[in-house]
Amino acid sequence: MKNTWDVSSLFNEQELKITKELIIKLQKEIIEYKGKVCKNINNFLQVLNKSNQLNELMDEIYIYHAHQEDIDLANSELAGAALQMNTFIHEVYNELAFITPEILQTDEKLLINYAEDSMLKNHKKEILELIEQKQYVLDKKSEEMLAQISEATSSSYDIYSTLTNAELKFEEVLDKDNQLNELTEAKWSIYSHSQDRVLRKNAFNSLFAGYEKYKQTITTIYISYLKTQKVFTQVRKYENPRQKALFNNQIDEKIYDNLISAVHEKMDYNHEYLKLRKECLDYDELHLYDVYAPIVELTKEEYSYLEAQQLIISAVKPLGEQYVNQIKDAFINESIDVYPAPAKRSGAYSGGSYTTKPYILLNYTNTLNDVFTLAHELGHSMHTKNTNLHQLYQNSHYKIFIAEIASTVNELLLFNDMYQKEEDITIKINLLTHNLEQFRTTVYRQTMFAEFESITSKMFFNNEVVNEEIFSKLYYDLNKKYYGDDVEIDELIKYEWLRIPHFYYNFYVYQYATSFCIATKIVKEILLKNECMIKNYLAFLKLGDSVQPIEAIKLLGIDITTSTPLVEALEEYHLQLEELKKLLQEKGV
Repeated sequence: MKNTWDVSSLFNEQELKITKELIIKLQKEIIEYKGKVCKNINNFLQVLNKSNQLNELMDEIYIYHAHQEDIDLANSELAGAALQMNTFIHEVYNELAFITPEILQTDEKLLINYAEDSMLKNHKKEILELIEQKQYVLDKKSEEMLAQISEATSSSYDIYSTLTNAELKFEEVLDKDNQLNELTEAKWSIYSHSQDRVLRKNAFNSLFAGYEKYKQTITTIYISYLKTQKVFTQVRKYENPRQKALFNNQIDEKIYDNLISAVHEKMDYNHEYLKLRKECLDYDELHLYDVYAPIVELTKEEYSYLEAQQLIISAVKPLGEQYVNQIKDAFINESIDVYPAPAKRSGAYSGGSYTTKPYILLNYTNTLNDVFTLAHELGHSMHTKNTNLHQLYQNSHYKIFIAEIASTVNELLLFNDMYQKEEDITIKINLLTHNLEQFRTTVYRQTMFAEFESITSKMFFNNEVVNEEIFSKLYYDLNKKYYGDDVEIDELIKYEWLRIPHFYYNFYVYQYATSFCIATKIVKEILLKNECMIKNYLAFLKLGDSVQPIEAIKLLGIDITTSTPLVEALEEYHLQLEELKKLLQEKGV
């Protein structure tokens, strides 16, 4: 069993050449319908079918190049090939930019008739969603022009990623034994959870001092990104960039605002937890470099990759044999790149395309966090795998709003299984603290990110003065609000926003928080052996984009348009906090 993925096996040079030729052939065939896409139902069907076939192939070659580059970002040959691939994709889509505006210039009654015709039954949702977008789609000429400039205006994240992953380096840091330690983003995750306070403090200072050196450059990149969002928002006549981003996922802005309001309402729970941390650590001052520190001595610090696999397999058993076997298959089919390596992309993700297996990138360093990260990414992969098995391509790309539910369900199942089976009170405390940290960092912290993103976007869109100092002060003030009076808000934290790649993901982060709240309800019912929830959840994994996100969640008996699931999850956070207090009292801490 290999601990690296083998994406290169997707294509050899000849196969890649043939695939590109097929894409160009399909492109030319689609262009033959220009000006007559909706002339009759046969034309319409051909354009939709050929477009989906082309998109499938595009996804494959994208995965082939992008995933190879991600394991060696310093490889100029791979970077060049990825750049060529991106250019090729943009050029193909530029030539096909006429399709959507041509469809939407067609009489709406005719489109509705097409959607109801049995010949187009597999495309019904696709057509109805296009009709919904009509108010924001421009005329054919304008759409073609926007397509042509999209490549030039979409490079902000690529520049940011290259800078922070391949070029930004940090000073080595001293530990309590006066030994120097290398610092990387991956190692910061380890050091921040270390029992060595000297190491934590020095790593914190080195990390954010590293970003401070590039504060003007990264601010310029971020403002460039905001400019792009503003231009496309105004050109398409959306109310604001946030509305534009959420509309594409069929989400009302009130869900975003409900989250921030609910978290603000229950902010005292977070402050209470952080106060408990301070008391347990017995510090005169609890600093931001202390908030991940273990509150009792760790009796088990490392989890091998093999052990992580066994723990996850045990945890997901309530979801049935088929789900367990799908997890096992992911461990043996060379789809996971496990360990950190020089110039490998930091963090973790689950990727892949409709015609490939799901791939997982990790930077596994044997920590408890890494075990949960593996469970998280496997949740994404199982969602993708089940969707692809049960949906046509056009319904396979489930919306981002529901993407984090399956990953979080896996994590919460893992926590509960480990916690219930554990007899050592110290390990139980560490596990419970870990889950409380997941609540804190996923619901409270991600909501703080979401609030920062919403405010900065609104400021720029409304032509307010923006610069590095303003953004950094805003971020510092938000930290004061979210962490409370019992935490010393270190000055360098104001530069943390510079290291958050998700601020280039176009209003993504709030969905971590909403998904965590939804997953909390799902797992609670699964553990109560609610067969209806288990059945509905497994069905949910197969839905893909065949129904709208809000409706998919309602099939689970959850209405996320209200604040109820958000408040219930935060109440669960408080209940677990009370349980932690009891365990600490029992241990005499």
